[in-house]
Amino acid sequence: MDNNKNHSLIILAIMLMFLILLVSYVTMLQPAYKKLGDKKDQVVQLQKTTELLTKALSNKKEKGKLPEQEIQATLPLWDNTEQMIISLKEIGLSTQTKLSSVSFSVSETNQLNTLIGSKEPMYPSVKELKTQLVIQGSYEQIRSWLVEVQKLPRLVIVDNIRYSMAISGSISAEISITAFFDPSYAFMLDNPVLPKAAE
Repeated sequence: MDNNKNHSLIILAIMLMFLILLVSYVTMLQPAYKKLGDKKDQVVQLQKTTELLTKALSNKKEKGKLPEQEIQATLPLWDNTEQMIISLKEIGLSTQTKLSSVSFSVSETNQLNTLIGSKEPMYPSVKELKTQLVIQGSYEQIRSWLVEVQKLPRLVIVDNIRYSMAISGSISAEISITAFFDPSYAFMLDNPVLPKAAE
């Protein structure tokens, strides 16, 4: 009888230990699986970004070569925030939207780095100008604004957009866009456009 009790206690202890190990294993792995899922989403987003960049650049090419001015308009040597503000105001006028606020942040790297899962960036000299802005208008006006901003000579992609509607019915959109610049090719230009030469 005592042997049976001992065997039952040993089996119960083994099952309890197994259950504790299983719960610990699942608890530790679940965050790792979530991180893996997030990383996969980021890779998909970066692949789309690369495709957009490649398409945008190839659309701007004519006969395989761009004139110097057009190259610098597409991928400036510096962040060129002044021209970005002018362009955003012009788009606002043409689409009848109101630009409420705009802020810039410059990144010395680009998000294309992680696309191939390597520590070495794909385009290490390309830098990003992140722009956060709020525009107001109707849904169609904001949609037109988004179309026009992607037609700019400068290489620009829309990262995300968030709409909100006031009680009055007016719509505002918080928009994040990324423009790119690359100071590394200045030495190849006859007439580089630099900040001091900008109007």
